[in-house]
Amino acid sequence: MGRYEKGNAALVTRPLLALVARRMSLTPEIAADVVTACEANAGELASALGGVLGLTATLTVGEPVAYTEDRFAAAPGLVFVLKFGGTALAAVLSSASGMVPDWCAAPDATGTSKLSTLAQELSMLVVPDALLADDFQYALLADVQRGIAAGQPSEGALVLPLALAGDGKSAELSLVWPLGNAESLLTSPPFAGATPPSTVPPAPATPSAGAPGATSSAPPRRRVQDFCDLPAYSRSLLKVTVPITVCLATKKQAISEIVALGPGSIIMFDKACDAPLELTIAEHPIAIGEAVKVGEKFGLEITQMILPGERFRPVQRKAG
Repeated sequence: MGRYEKGNAALVTRPLLALVARRMSLTPEIAADVVTACEANAGELASALGGVLGLTATLTVGEPVAYTEDRFAAAPGLVFVLKFGGTALAAVLSSASGMVPDWCAAPDATGTSKLSTLAQELSMLVVPDALLADDFQYALLADVQRGIAAGQPSEGALVLPLALAGDGKSAELSLVWPLGNAESLLTSPPFAGATPPSTVPPAPATPSAGAPGATSSAPPRRRVQDFCDLPAYSRSLLKVTVPITVCLATKKQAISEIVALGPGSIIMFDKACDAPLELTIAEHPIAIGEAVKVGEKFGLEITQMILPGERFRPVQRKAG
């Protein structure tokens, strides 16, 4: 049997990531890893932030600098707090930039859902994959400087500036870590309001058919136009790597013939050299293609997709 495998991709599971996460802590020493994560996810970060702030944004990653209390102005701002065990990271966006929408002061159910989703996305995009957030919250601070100080930045704490620009506006989203007292940061007096986004408010109940106030048609669903429009949990699934395999040919032989093989032996397969090849993803066939040469490499040109098999279950009439 001959096989061609693309790389050594392996299925990464959450328990495995959790094991790696225990080896990495939210300390100033991982600054290079945080910068790398932000640079790799700059496009997604800009899209996620722009979707909530109501603008088409671009994002540029700066260089980490040492935290000082005067780094942040004594002015209102939107803060997202990401918790990793006993430490936390805060992402700060000053209201003075003009980018923080007015509705953030008292968000309705839709606004709360937007900020909740953004907090969750930040917890996955601004830190290395090996770090998994235990919780993520947001708050509108009346005084950012006092609020961050209440979070007790540890000795050697860093600030990573992310330059955000769009629709004629510019601002700095500042990441500051590690913070030793996230609870104090979220509950101290300088805040105008705080809401844990990990608890998304339930959607309002829809009246059943025939009930008073019921409508004949369901509300329209927003069509997903791009991967960035997907929910955060769906986008995280798209980052899971799986093995891609192309099987050239297979054959069964007696063990006596196999042990007789040696250098120079030739195995004949009952398959033409130009016969279609099958592409499998994690041992599931998904496509048929033809072998092609891409430079000095071997490739597969897909000619047909394999639809999932249909399953039918007979419907039995209930007795009586």
